[in-house]
Amino acid sequence: MSNTVAIRSDRGIHPVDRRQAKKMAGRILHAVGVQDAELSLYFCSLRTIQGLNSEWRGKDRPTDVLSFPQDDNPDPSCISGPLGDIVISTDIAASQAEREGVSYEHEILRLLIHGVLHLLGYDHERGKTDAARMRREEKRIFKLMEDQSAGIVTPEKQN
Repeated sequence: MSNTVAIRSDRGIHPVDRRQAKKMAGRILHAVGVQDAELSLYFCSLRTIQGLNSEWRGKDRPTDVLSFPQDDNPDPSCISGPLGDIVISTDIAASQAEREGVSYEHEILRLLIHGVLHLLGYDHERGKTDAARMRREEKRIFKLMEDQSAGIVTPEKQN
């Protein structure tokens, strides 16, 4: 079996090459041991993610990534079917990349990894131990992925 990744994006946002993003999401899922899942990615504006963050988390401010898991405690080796949804603000990804001195592609990849880990039950907001565990896994996956990140985005802005 193989993973399925569906992608949606708003018009007028910083561009994302859907084919490459889909490929990278599939590789991330494989890296965490998920072999037969359905994942939905939504690339959106700052305004859209702020609305979602307010509606679903009660935080009326923008954020970089939101994850909506289908299961509260998924075991990667047992997942078959819907894993969940990841929403990424390309506006925030672009500004974070600039602030951190990394490429936009790097930041999109980091947010994809972060979102997938949240879908798998990782949560850096539960305390220092959980945050350190999530950071270690992010670094491990990023190291596996960094050579494959070129081409996730295109340099021109969509119309």
